[in-house]
Amino acid sequence: MSTPVPFSMFVIGLIVFILYLTGYVYMIIKASNQQKEEFANDPELQEFNKTKKER
Repeated sequence: MSTPVPFSMFVIGLIVFILYLTGYVYMIIKASNQQKEEFANDPELQEFNKTKKER
């Protein structure tokens, strides 16, 4: 009867791992969107892009 304990530990570990990866991917996407928004609203970068296009 030692089979249920290792299997239950595997299931709990798998759930924790899936939750961790989901949170990790969510934070990557959120940070990427925030960075894009900050770059779009940065006046220095907008000025740099204007001068770069004029060359």
